[in-house]
Amino acid sequence: AGVARKAKLNRYVSDDIVTPCTSRSVSMSLSHLTNDLSSSPSNPPPGSNPRIPSYREILEAHNRISDIVHQTPVIRSAWFDRQTGADLFFKCENDQKTGSFKFRGACNAVLSLSNKDAARGVATHSSGNHGQAVAAAAKIRGIKAVVVMPENAPAVKVQAVKEYGGDVIFCRPTLESREQELQKVLLERNLNFIHPYTNSNVICGQATTAIELMQQVPGLDYLLVPVGGGGLISGCALAVHYAANMHSHEVENHNPEHRSGSNPTGSKPVQGEPGPLIIGTEPENADDAARSFHSGVHQTHGNRETIADGLRAVIGPINFTIISQHVSDMITVSEQDMISGMRHFWERTKRIIEPSCAVPLAALPALQERIRGKRVGVIITGGNVDLNRLPWLNMLSGNINPKQTPKASVKATKT
Repeated sequence: AGVARKAKLNRYVSDDIVTPCTSRSVSMSLSHLTNDLSSSPSNPPPGSNPRIPSYREILEAHNRISDIVHQTPVIRSAWFDRQTGADLFFKCENDQKTGSFKFRGACNAVLSLSNKDAARGVATHSSGNHGQAVAAAAKIRGIKAVVVMPENAPAVKVQAVKEYGGDVIFCRPTLESREQELQKVLLERNLNFIHPYTNSNVICGQATTAIELMQQVPGLDYLLVPVGGGGLISGCALAVHYAANMHSHEVENHNPEHRSGSNPTGSKPVQGEPGPLIIGTEPENADDAARSFHSGVHQTHGNRETIADGLRAVIGPINFTIISQHVSDMITVSEQDMISGMRHFWERTKRIIEPSCAVPLAALPALQERIRGKRVGVIITGGNVDLNRLPWLNMLSGNINPKQTPKASVKATKT
């Protein structure tokens, strides 16, 4: 079934144009290094000290999960292209199993467990999407899963975790409460912790999103990624960096644990096939990653009151390190612009997305001068939304008082 699925045509879909398109290989061939995979170091078990994954480990992750995850479509919208003057390519992870990109990382982490560790079961904390993904991956592996969720998590996400066989334990809607409750569960039940974004195996799984997109749409100039804890943007940034420098002996044999210096990849940038510049996008109301990026200091405090429930996490230390080295810029957007972007995407593409997906859409006007005439990938991260709590309906009822002023910041491009 996996082979048959891969053989199907991808379709570039627009609100007024539908164009079939086959996947094309690019310079970062997935067959590269395949003969060496059997001799590569094994992935560390979830819960161990996080570290920066190698390119080989990312390719291992792709091989491990490729027959389980969906190769999600890339769609286009003539309306969005006209508004921005750019060629936009939306990578629709809302079509992924469990409704978000999170299934990639959770699947890789759970399948990487040894049989002995897997028998103990897994646990995590999540506002919804990662919890669903862990529960679904655990079900595939035939093991138990426990998910600690905030009491204000969307009902649709709570129900989905339960339907995938996960045991839900509620906590107060703070990161501290999540971590405390999870620690209690881990000690009482001796479960493996699948961290939502600092786990190296999770980062490798999320990196496969960018691998697929670069195969489906070669020659991207920019890649826009929403940022919460940083698992997705970390994986995508590493995949792009390694692919662009894949002919470097140091990158192929990358082992950051045995290197030193300010460069977290342990290797100097080399000339190779250029990849897209990565731009992270974040809500103004949960902007710790942007503040960390621009200050150069990991910041974990600040407001978390945003409709983007999937982006309320604090940027992880290892994720901050990767972002600092391999991301070009971080910008923030207002709640109002997120709501507008989400609604426009619903109306123009006829696809359901959740508020967290709307952050890069909201950033498009602020980026217009930079992206005009460019090929821009946009990762649409998920579609698990409570239809009874759509943000524009809440605005009409007076339950949301969004900020009106979008802001964008500019930082010198890094390679």
